[in-house]
Amino acid sequence: MSRGVGKAAQLAQHAARLVGTDAGLARRVAQQATAAARAGGDGRSAALALRAHGRAALELGRLAEATQALREAVREAERAGAPVTAAEARITLAYALSERGRTADALRQLDRAAEVLRGQAAAPMLMQRGLVLWRCGRTDEALEAYRRALPTLRRGPDRLMEARLYNNRGLLYIDRGELAAAEADLRRVAALARAEGQAGMAADAETNLGYLNLRRGDVPAALGFLDSAEATYRAQDVRPRELLLTRGELLLSVGAFDEARQTAERAIEQLTAAGWRSLLAEAQLLLSQAQLAGDDVPAAQQAARAAATLFGRQRRPGWATVARYTALRADERAGELTPQLRRRALREAGRLAGMGWRAQELDARLIAARVALALGDVGTVRRELRQAAAARTRGSTELRIRAWYAEALVRLATGREAAAERALRAGFRVMEQQRATLGATELRVHVASHAHDVASLGIRIAVRSGSPRKVLDWAERWRAGTLGLRPVRPPAEDEIGTALTELRQVVLAQQEAEGAVSERLLRRQAALERTVQRLARQGRVGDRYEVERPSAGRLRAALGERALIEYVESDGRLYAVVVAGGRQSLHPLGPIGSVLQSATMLRFWLRRLLLRFGARDRSERQLLAEAARLDRAVLAPLAHRLGPAPDLVVPDLGALADAL
Repeated sequence: MSRGVGKAAQLAQHAARLVGTDAGLARRVAQQATAAARAGGDGRSAALALRAHGRAALELGRLAEATQALREAVREAERAGAPVTAAEARITLAYALSERGRTADALRQLDRAAEVLRGQAAAPMLMQRGLVLWRCGRTDEALEAYRRALPTLRRGPDRLMEARLYNNRGLLYIDRGELAAAEADLRRVAALARAEGQAGMAADAETNLGYLNLRRGDVPAALGFLDSAEATYRAQDVRPRELLLTRGELLLSVGAFDEARQTAERAIEQLTAAGWRSLLAEAQLLLSQAQLAGDDVPAAQQAARAAATLFGRQRRPGWATVARYTALRADERAGELTPQLRRRALREAGRLAGMGWRAQELDARLIAARVALALGDVGTVRRELRQAAAARTRGSTELRIRAWYAEALVRLATGREAAAERALRAGFRVMEQQRATLGATELRVHVASHAHDVASLGIRIAVRSGSPRKVLDWAERWRAGTLGLRPVRPPAEDEIGTALTELRQVVLAQQEAEGAVSERLLRRQAALERTVQRLARQGRVGDRYEVERPSAGRLRAALGERALIEYVESDGRLYAVVVAGGRQSLHPLGPIGSVLQSATMLRFWLRRLLLRFGARDRSERQLLAEAARLDRAVLAPLAHRLGPAPDLVVPDLGALADAL
């Protein structure tokens, strides 16, 4: 062996060691090693250097570059007559392919590697197979692969490979709801990584511990882990992958919709540049959900369709169904009440039923019914909502709320407004009775959306009746339900904490299932919700979930000389309920669009003034002009009802509150 060839081999080994500590330097050293090996005619060293190059590119988020380097590594090793080196390169190539959504190709590469590798050398192949199988939703097969690999890895010298197995298995355990086992694995990863000086891998473990605590409902702990991991990534000049998705999901779960949208947009930018297509599809779905929650409906439509397309290409039918369902909701919110939307809703309802997602199936049928109602097709409304009746008194909380809402629609379609309002109140009572349950699971976001539909329909009926008392009652009912739903930490009590943790996992298992959701999961969810409700009634949760709505008498007594002005939106128009001088009154204020525009511009000019951006005089003039315009729209029409004492103003919970 020449001195040049020896140097190439040393450089390749050095590059491989650098991957976990300085991926950028590892990439440069690997390129030098490849050039030296090829110049010296050493194909095996070239293959080793190219594999190190591929691994470094993966760490840097350069997925296409990594795939190309790893394919070249396989070819160089095979030409050099080094089948074991080629098989090892195939293992890393399989990971790159799976991250690009090409799971079938990834499994084929692992099958080729399995033909060559035996004993200690086969353990990394088994570990990688477990990862790919888990990504396909084949969790039992994945656990079996990990079980076979772990004893061999423990006997071997490579502690980092052992840590990677723990990391992958920990994530699998999270998906299965086995959180104690997951935490044990992830803490092993962090300890092993730090002992080996692998800061990037330790940050990966912290990211996953953040995800685990998100599943537990411990938001402060989750944010702490994510912040620590992000600081490490920044110091390493590494673009995080799963971290942004985890942070976005966390923000969405606690109602920080704008921040969740911004985080999803950052994730999409980074994942697109890196070619991480499997995660890119999930980021697009997260973005659509955040946009829809934040009332940016056109953007939500576009992002949901993009996500559905990507999931379809990756052969991930469960995720694709969720994305199409999100697009369906966005299309209805956009006002596209057409026969085509009704047909799409029914088609998606059938798919959701096939997967066992009963609440989402009912939601799709509700969309079809609302479209039919708008088109004057009462027969279709009755037909699509008939099956909802049985769910009013049994099933999960989410399903019961939707069932009562469906019943209200049917009654409204037949002109029975008083009966419709009674159904809506029954649906809201379900949410209020299960407040403890909703405050501790991911149902909070979904059920809050359903409760918004119930309250919006209640407000619409109340506005139509002209009763300020009814409008105020529905507005306060919705406000109390929204503001009292979710603590940021799980309860400390052992019994209810255990029940809530299991409930969280059952719900998430249904939401993330790639195949049909079992009846066992649905029954278990309903049983756990009853358990939490029973413990809450026994006082085991404390009073943090209780949000009391004041009676009319107490409200008048509390106001004294002051006036209460509460704004509500219904069907695109703004209304105000005024409580003053011992009586209540309802005031229509016109379309909400112009009010929102003035509120947005008011905030824009105020920000420019505070930041001292542009001419101060112009900013002050524009600010005062917008304030006067807003005053004329929302306060001047009420002047005759207001007294000299300071007023208490309560904004609408929707777009107006966001604008202000």
